[in-house]
Amino acid sequence: MKRILFAIIALFVTLAASATDYFKDYEGKPDCQTIFVSKAMLKMVGPMLKDNSDIDMASLASSLESIQMLICPPKQMKAAYKKFVDNPSFELLSRVTDGDEKVFVGLIKQKGNSSGGKQLNDYVVYVEDTDECVLIVLTGTMTEKDVLNATARVSQ
Repeated sequence: MKRILFAIIALFVTLAASATDYFKDYEGKPDCQTIFVSKAMLKMVGPMLKDNSDIDMASLASSLESIQMLICPPKQMKAAYKKFVDNPSFELLSRVTDGDEKVFVGLIKQKGNSSGGKQLNDYVVYVEDTDECVLIVLTGTMTEKDVLNATARVSQ
């Protein structure tokens, strides 16, 4: 199933061209997987995300320009993660450590970039385990208010 999903996403990656490709240097490297989902793809799957869950994923997807993921061993991930953490605009939003597992969520406000008059941001999610790391970059105009609205049903 994971390979099928990866193949479908890879197919649509060829259709995308407008966003910064943060993980291009990792394409084709052994033990690394890169995934890019464009705004066009998010628009196509957005209506499918409307279900009975407590989180309104469709509204969140509509505020995204792209989703990028890098999956690789910890040694290869350090440089990619450091690129985001060393950015002067990087703001750590949360950190969770549970034994060998670590999760960091951060925000980078892109200076001078906007989409439809709204501030464009990179939300960075980093998950590290002993064997594998995942770095996810959500680029879009999603704000804290958008997240609160999309998750409002959780607290009801």
